[in-house]
Amino acid sequence: MASDDAKHQEDIIFALTSYHREDYDRPIITTPPGIHALVQPFITDAFTTDPTTTLGCLQVLPVEIIVEVCRAMDIIALFRFRQANRRARQIVSGIKAYRDTTTHALESFRAIMRLDITAFTIVDLDGVLHGPPKCATCDRFGYLLFLPSMQRCCSTCLECCRKQSYSIAPATTVAKLIGIRHRRLRRVVASTRSLTGPFLHGEYRGNKRYNLVTQDDVAREFPDVEPKSAFFPGPVSKAFEAQWGKFVRYRYMVTTFIHHVDRGSGIIEQRYSCDGCRKFAEKGRHYIYTPRNDATACFSRGEFLEHFRTCRFAHRLWKGC
Repeated sequence: MASDDAKHQEDIIFALTSYHREDYDRPIITTPPGIHALVQPFITDAFTTDPTTTLGCLQVLPVEIIVEVCRAMDIIALFRFRQANRRARQIVSGIKAYRDTTTHALESFRAIMRLDITAFTIVDLDGVLHGPPKCATCDRFGYLLFLPSMQRCCSTCLECCRKQSYSIAPATTVAKLIGIRHRRLRRVVASTRSLTGPFLHGEYRGNKRYNLVTQDDVAREFPDVEPKSAFFPGPVSKAFEAQWGKFVRYRYMVTTFIHHVDRGSGIIEQRYSCDGCRKFAEKGRHYIYTPRNDATACFSRGEFLEHFRTCRFAHRLWKGC
């Protein structure tokens, strides 16, 4: 009973002092919820009618082996196999990792399909969904998924972090910067085909699709290339600063939101922002008393409760209600 009362009290705190930052939905790959509601049953569930055809030569294998083969396929190959016939659809839809990801990480699943990323399996995406919820770079809640490396991150690290794991740019630009032919780069390094959209909080309207390559992949395939730009590790220079602003926007073109689902309890972890910090920041006096990041941060449930205990602005909202 005490536990239920505490949970009820926490729910009231969230209802009165937190809000969902809709402006964070615009600069990355997002789909209207109504579209997801329409397509999700067809992507997740099998047909209710019994299959009338077999899997051909695969039919002689035990179902357990077929499932393991499916788990080892990249996500695009797995989805195409699922489209083969009703029996394949039945087997793939019965894989727990597939059902969980297409239910709770459908945005990321569809983005991988649309970006034609073939480097990861459904097990990899399921591991991110149920794995540690922290950003791969800092200790904050990682509510974004940087698809080229399949790692969680927060908006601060996505936009400001200069680690090479987030560096991504068009293949044509990189080829010019490191002094090799574009065709050679495309032939050796895997690229990700970006989507169009109002990326970077509407400051940049991406009407063109790019073949993007990551710094890690380029450096691995061309380890002896002399660093000539911001795309490669090296001392900060004027050239680095000049390229920095140009490259950041490409990160948003390959990033989606992702929830965290606790494997034991099944609780879906979403992101929360402090309404108290937002309202006082709008008055222009907020940053004198509390860190600027609190006004723009997105917290997990536990992080928000910790923030609430020390946030005078959230307490003012709480007492006012």
